[in-house]
Amino acid sequence: MRNVIFCGVGGQGIVLASKLLAQAALDEGRTVRAAETIGMAQRGGSVMSHVRYSTEGGERCASSLVPAHAADLIVSFEPGEAVRALPYLGTDGIVITAAAAQIPVTAALANSPYDGSAARAYLEGACGALVLDCESVCRSCKSPRVVNMALMGAAFATGRLGISRASLDAALGKLVKPAFLEMNRMAFSLGAEMAGRRWQS
Repeated sequence: MRNVIFCGVGGQGIVLASKLLAQAALDEGRTVRAAETIGMAQRGGSVMSHVRYSTEGGERCASSLVPAHAADLIVSFEPGEAVRALPYLGTDGIVITAAAAQIPVTAALANSPYDGSAARAYLEGACGALVLDCESVCRSCKSPRVVNMALMGAAFATGRLGISRASLDAALGKLVKPAFLEMNRMAFSLGAEMAGRRWQS
């Protein structure tokens, strides 16, 4: 069984990323369970999406929620939210996070400074997290809305998804409008390339 958590704040494309993985797993004949938890505001509040699916010859999952200390992969769109999700990380799990910070609603309301630097440093020290420069991918793709595909590409490059690139690409074609398909494919490839340097070295 594979357990993957996507987390971040509302409006970052987290739900699309989780749907992409779930669709690709379904297309490969896996048993899939998924659930989202959405915070105080859909846009700006904390979002966590759980995706669980069977592996070839593996057990099927009954629950949609990933248990504590069981995630094979945490894919975070925001470093502070990655820290919040760490109790779900398995002993040999991998954390990938976007480098850019999104000011949480609570910090914005309190006018508290937050730039994500402490969270990034903690993640790198505590679990060797990969901090991905998604902003450079967005510049290359000329869109700020491809962070989710850059992170999906990085997740694929870890080898932990256990899903083929062909299945992920086919699922992308089902979920993304044709006008935006090539841009999202480019972001996926760039994210995979950036992460691949880490796991191939």
